[in-house]
Amino acid sequence: MDIAIGISQTAGKNNRAFNLEWFAKKKWLTASIQKKALFCFPCLLFGGSGGDVTWSRTGYKDLKHLSERITKHESSNSHLDNAVKLGLVGRVDVAVQIDSAYRRGIDEQHNRQVEENGYVLGRIITCIKLCGKCETALRGHDESADSLNPGIFRCIFETMCEGDARLQRHYDAQPVFKGTAPYRTNY
Repeated sequence: MDIAIGISQTAGKNNRAFNLEWFAKKKWLTASIQKKALFCFPCLLFGGSGGDVTWSRTGYKDLKHLSERITKHESSNSHLDNAVKLGLVGRVDVAVQIDSAYRRGIDEQHNRQVEENGYVLGRIITCIKLCGKCETALRGHDESADSLNPGIFRCIFETMCEGDARLQRHYDAQPVFKGTAPYRTNY
């Protein structure tokens, strides 16, 4: 069924009428019967940017220069951006998925580290409670690696590490147990 959209121009003896075949040639082209004007559907939907709002707000009415204006509009950055946006409507955004997967990986890594730190902290608290129960000092006089008296806390913690791979891994990675931590102070 053909619908006359009523876009026509009279210039002297010449009378121009809009040819509906343009809709088949340009899938983005749409029209307003009320305004008797042509519009770009992606630009109408997402808004035109820059100074030219002809295809997105006011509508195009000059049939004499239609072909060249369509060509010019199709190559504009605004039209290309809006056409891409329209093409992506309803599709899953790959960038969001990648960002989401990356964030999920970081969150999982963070959660594992928090769980590991909680486990180690619990074992350290157990050592401190044992020292408090026995009313012994936590530290010895000399806690260097080759010391003969490294302190009861360190001895208990090293003994706990012997049967616990998670604790041993933490002990080996941390400088605070070896007397080499840069922030260590003697009280």
